[in-house]
Amino acid sequence: MKKKILFINGHLDSGGCERSLIDVLKKLDYKKYEVDLLLLEHTGDYLEEVPEEVNIKVYSLDNAFGRLVPCLVRAIRKKDWFSFWFRVEYICGTKVSRHFMVCMRKLFKDLRKSYDIVIAYRPGICTELAAFTFQANKKISWWHHGEMNLSYHEIKSLDMAYKKMDSIVAVSNSSKKLLEEQFADIKKKLYVVSNMIDPVELIKKARKYMPVEFQNTKFKIVSVGRMTPEKNMLLCPKIGCKLKAAGMDFKWVIIGDGVEKEKIEKEINDYELQKELILIGRNSNPYPYIAEADLMIHPSLVESQGITIIESMALGTPVVAVRSKGPEEFIESGKNGYLVDNNEVDITNLIKILYKEPKKRELCAYNATNIIKQFEPDCIIKKIEELLDEKL
Repeated sequence: MKKKILFINGHLDSGGCERSLIDVLKKLDYKKYEVDLLLLEHTGDYLEEVPEEVNIKVYSLDNAFGRLVPCLVRAIRKKDWFSFWFRVEYICGTKVSRHFMVCMRKLFKDLRKSYDIVIAYRPGICTELAAFTFQANKKISWWHHGEMNLSYHEIKSLDMAYKKMDSIVAVSNSSKKLLEEQFADIKKKLYVVSNMIDPVELIKKARKYMPVEFQNTKFKIVSVGRMTPEKNMLLCPKIGCKLKAAGMDFKWVIIGDGVEKEKIEKEINDYELQKELILIGRNSNPYPYIAEADLMIHPSLVESQGITIIESMALGTPVVAVRSKGPEEFIESGKNGYLVDNNEVDITNLIKILYKEPKKRELCAYNATNIIKQFEPDCIIKKIEELLDEKL
């Protein structure tokens, strides 16, 4: 008999966590598992990539968050009774006891009463739902973060939820250590399972189209990530300004969106980099750009693992990454990639060297192929299925 599994995630918009979830769903053995996927938002660049064997259920919480009274009024006006009762139950659960979230089970009418396994693919509301709302023989929570950027209340709620979990999966050793330091009682529940990278799939996607932005230029740079403070994309125009002043012939494509987009656009205009730095927004298939680039610049200050970095390595594009805990686990600086401090002068000087010395880039790209095997699907899905099949 197939094991019945429920995955819970917020959405399937472009992002490392969502990319990771899609990769897992694509590689599961559906002769062994029957899978439901609960999403809490309608949005999703990756929705079309979900395997047809997966039963998707969307219970949108668009009207459930914000100031209490306006949320309830909005939900009533739109006859969104799911959001209305979710908010009511959630308030009760927060104020009295998280166990009140059990009452929310009746809101998810299209889902099973119980599962063999429930998997929360994010902390927060996803993990709380897995812990308190759904019945299952085994409960698993995934942790994809490189820092504990949570409020006191969020940490307390997560601690309560983790007590209900049978297993907690971190995507890197540094993420595991982060959890151990914050939650004293979960050490025996912790596992490390890296995000998987499928080179064959990446190459297939990289051949889908040819980026026109890179035409008629000598040196091609790419960066991929959200435009938020921790992703540090504001560093790119500053470096670009110095590269232009040095007389370099380059185009730098930045893929992503976020709250700092206007600031980045302003700096591009202030530095007169409209021809050199090109923002193309969010893109669910950035791989043609990555494959075509001479260099990937990854300025993120915090990474639990760094999926984009490993994908770039798999596509043969050398990486310069700002030093953080995740990439430090697999990048040997100067050999298979470059780790640098968050310093625009040092990064600029390194780019100039790699611009002038293509053999260094080629050697770096060649050495990077040696680490890809540990992230390949067969290796990772074996670990995941061992976790799913493990008896408590």
